[in-house]
Amino acid sequence: MGFLDDLKRGANNLADSINRGVSSAQQQPPAPVPPGPSPEMLLRDLGALTYLGHTGRSEEQSEAEVARILAALYELERAGVAIDLRVHSAAAQPPPGSVPPPGGGVQPPPPPGSVPGAEESGPSSAGDLSQP
Repeated sequence: MGFLDDLKRGANNLADSINRGVSSAQQQPPAPVPPGPSPEMLLRDLGALTYLGHTGRSEEQSEAEVARILAALYELERAGVAIDLRVHSAAAQPPPGSVPPPGGGVQPPPPPGSVPGAEESGPSSAGDLSQP
């Protein structure tokens, strides 16, 4: 039983050291945000400059501005500032486990006779077996 006792003691020591590490990390205050533009403002400006570039409306200084903004964002990340990089404008997703709409979102065809000229392009009477 000596081996199992040593194993249990080692597991308890490991659990204690993990708990100490977690509690000390939780007690540390969040990193202060350095002076300057907020991460949200930097991301907004980066998005605006990217949009202008994709639409052919960028200016000469745009590349320098993008480099400056990226450097500022890198510095904030290096300082430990949490930056929200989630996409907020994405289409709303249904909650997990919800039932999709019937038909998979595809519209059904129009009822017969509601589309002008559809009668001429329908099946011919030559293939109709119901008439003698």
